[in-house]
Amino acid sequence: MNCGMIFADPTQIHQIMMNLITNAYHAVEQTGATIHVGLKESAIEEDDAIENSIKSGRYACITVTDTGVGIDPSMIDRIFTPYFTTKEHGKGTGIGLSVVHGIVKEYGGDIRVVSEVGKGTIFYIYLPLLEDVKDKKPAAVGGKHPKGCERILLIDDEESIVLMLQGDGGQRLSHEARGNSRSGGKGQKSA
Repeated sequence: MNCGMIFADPTQIHQIMMNLITNAYHAVEQTGATIHVGLKESAIEEDDAIENSIKSGRYACITVTDTGVGIDPSMIDRIFTPYFTTKEHGKGTGIGLSVVHGIVKEYGGDIRVVSEVGKGTIFYIYLPLLEDVKDKKPAAVGGKHPKGCERILLIDDEESIVLMLQGDGGQRLSHEARGNSRSGGKGQKSA
């Protein structure tokens, strides 16, 4: 699978995937049908811009496909509405797809769904790719970079973290803190 990178919060991508895969699971759990997750790079041309809802360009296209029960065509236009659900009581709140929709739109992407009752559903999530960094030349910087004799103070209660951040060129100072924290702990070493 060859796809460029996107700039996104991993927690939000996790939220997108968990919501879509959970919905797919609910669609197939009674029948034992299948779920497939895919990723590919897609180029959207100006003529192909999906109903003018995204700009032309390169996108990561994530697909979540199930061969489950499908979504009734009379409900398909409402599935991204907050609190709308097609699930039985206790199986969903109707928030998942509206959250997914919001996240995808926040990144300048789009989400599409194709479904047929009794055959299954495919969700297409389009997220814009970062431009190729390798093709860009660094911007020319005029003059020399200023240099000084500044110092950076690293403080942490774990010595290994300070050592890692300190690297080879740092100077090590040590001090033992005196006093109690609010949780009642005793003083700890600082570096």
